[in-house]
Amino acid sequence: MLLSFRWLKEFLRIKEEPSSIADLLTRKGISVENIIDYGEKIAPFRVAEVQEIDDGNIVLSLGKEEYKVEKWPGLKVKDKVGFSKEDKRLFTKDLLGIGNEVIILDPDFPVGARLSELLDDYVLELEITSNRGDLLSVLGIARELSWFLDCEMEEEKEEGIIESEPRTESQIKLTVEDRNDCPSYLGRIISDVEIRPSPFSLQWRLFISGIRPHSNVVDATNYILLKYGQPLHPFDLNRIFGEKIIVRRAKPQEKIKTIDGIERELTPDLLVIADSLRPIAIAGIMGGANTEIVGSTKRVFLECAHFSASVIRKGSLSLRLITEASRRFELGIDEANLKRACDAGAHLIASLSGGKVNKGIIGFQEKIEKRTISFTPEEVKRILGVSLSPATILRALKKAKFSPQGKRKIKVQIPSYRKDIKEEIDLIEELARFYGYENIPADFSLSGKGVGERDRVEKRIQEISLYLAHNGFYEVKTPSFTDESVAHSLGFPDFVKIKNPLRENLSILRPSLLTTILPVISHNFRNNNKNLRLFEIGKVFKIKEKETIGEEYNLALVLSGAPTPLFWQKEKTTYDFFDLKGIFTSLGEFLSASELETSPANFPFFAPGEGAEIKKGERIGYCGRLKEAVLKRWDIDTPVWFGEISLESLLLPKKRLYRAIPAQFPIVRDFSFLLEKRIPAQAVRNFVQERFRKEIVSCEIFDCFTGPPLAPEEKNLGLRITLFPKERTEEVFAAIVSEVEAQFSAKLRSRSE
Repeated sequence: MLLSFRWLKEFLRIKEEPSSIADLLTRKGISVENIIDYGEKIAPFRVAEVQEIDDGNIVLSLGKEEYKVEKWPGLKVKDKVGFSKEDKRLFTKDLLGIGNEVIILDPDFPVGARLSELLDDYVLELEITSNRGDLLSVLGIARELSWFLDCEMEEEKEEGIIESEPRTESQIKLTVEDRNDCPSYLGRIISDVEIRPSPFSLQWRLFISGIRPHSNVVDATNYILLKYGQPLHPFDLNRIFGEKIIVRRAKPQEKIKTIDGIERELTPDLLVIADSLRPIAIAGIMGGANTEIVGSTKRVFLECAHFSASVIRKGSLSLRLITEASRRFELGIDEANLKRACDAGAHLIASLSGGKVNKGIIGFQEKIEKRTISFTPEEVKRILGVSLSPATILRALKKAKFSPQGKRKIKVQIPSYRKDIKEEIDLIEELARFYGYENIPADFSLSGKGVGERDRVEKRIQEISLYLAHNGFYEVKTPSFTDESVAHSLGFPDFVKIKNPLRENLSILRPSLLTTILPVISHNFRNNNKNLRLFEIGKVFKIKEKETIGEEYNLALVLSGAPTPLFWQKEKTTYDFFDLKGIFTSLGEFLSASELETSPANFPFFAPGEGAEIKKGERIGYCGRLKEAVLKRWDIDTPVWFGEISLESLLLPKKRLYRAIPAQFPIVRDFSFLLEKRIPAQAVRNFVQERFRKEIVSCEIFDCFTGPPLAPEEKNLGLRITLFPKERTEEVFAAIVSEVEAQFSAKLRSRSE
């Protein structure tokens, strides 16, 4: 949320600098991400008045000085504009990123004055948490600051609305089919409006608050939205058929073209505003183009409603459409503020458009139930570790606009806008914010065993992370939520669905780290970073027997591009399967696990013939080259090698057996066998390793060759056997050759072959 500091000062008499206010808000739990100085952006410009307009030029007056500039369309004599005499430049919308027309300033701006003196403002960029919808307005932030700064808010002068005939109820009728979907609905009519641009001061305030100006009527509703946090929607009343407003669910196969120009197909899950013929808005989300405010609009029907948060959330998710209005309805609006916002919006539209507010309001407003919560000062001390007197507690809560009563047991009435206060712990947290988190003393107990130690699993994960980092890998962290369509496209059939996802594209818990690491790879490729060595350790989630949900730690590795920078003395190289396999093998050795094995296997996300399963007795993972279809979907144009294993059987440290260093050097001998191409090299190696585990130290594959001069169905397999000298060394080597030849119908090749 973007907050105008100048606007905030209309609610509070603030003497502090923006940086001090930003620091205070952050300390109280409202994070300020950035401070933007708009005075600096407009510093070169002064207010100039158009004196003359001829065929090709405009004469501008800065008071004592006059300047001639190229003619701009839309300007007339006596108009006031911003002008920089240093570079003879006009203040135009392209400087603000909202168009290219010249900006016409308000008539009361004094000629010659610096724009920075008139419009100087700082904007605070705030991060509002999902439980504090009441802070999505200037009023909401002002209320918080009045508490923190211990100052009263400025009394807002409520200008009385002058109403005129005809009456609203004689021109439009309201029907709400289900009040659970729409607990409150108010409507006013403003007639004889003239659609034109808003005064620049209002446009400027909207712009720096992140909203693009449109016309006086639309700008007025957006202004009220920012000021009070209450969404309003204006309809062109002359284009509403049957003089009816119907709040209902959408009918199957209904469609509406929204004001963003997109035709959307509706479902019965969506709440719409309709007239007697068709939907004219998606309730609480976006209006329809068929009743939007246009240049010919003369009568405006102004909607001010309270729509169900759950209905708006589901509708926004299904349409993949989040707006300023839908966000506020989802997080919760203040029902007690509806009438005030509706009247303020109608008055502002009338004053900006020269229109008349018609008599009366149609609609109804739900009865707001008073909520009370009780707690004791002893509970505050138990939770916070700080003793606050009843008088201090009562004073703090009163300043926060709560209504507390009692001393030994304090009963608190909760304001209608504080949706986040649901139980006593929430009130105690508010007292902690008032007291200051920084003032609560830290109390660490140093008694007991194992204080401050991480458990063995955490230690093991850190060991794996450090090992991979020391081997040139960069760690990534991704969320556990992902898109159901991504999981489907990768061939994962079963996954855990989230009942109320934050967004539609975060609707399931990931069944594999591949689903969330692919966007990271894609992001790097879009930024021309294609030589990747990435790893992630994170939880994946699966549906087990009896529909229980299981979760486990997995490790994912990613290799792409070149393993070393291109150097003029070396040929260009790229990663291959054996690079990836080698990392998993060395990691298994580092963890003192029994050796990890790989064998060919097919997976839906790997290229045919380039995938393998990873085993430690049973399958614990897979590795291979991602297939072209997967890479294309994510705009990746270079081969990517990916592997993922479950860490469950590797996380607990294994006991290492001590072996004395032999006094003699080991004996290493290479053997080259000719065997059928179809026999996996790993199968031969595993056979030797298992059959002679007592006699040999290791058996490694150093060569696997096919092609001429060998027959098409043959391959050459090279094994390197290591053992320590014993009396039967030659017998062991001979036995290995004999067993391999017998088991696999292989032939030992001589040096001449």
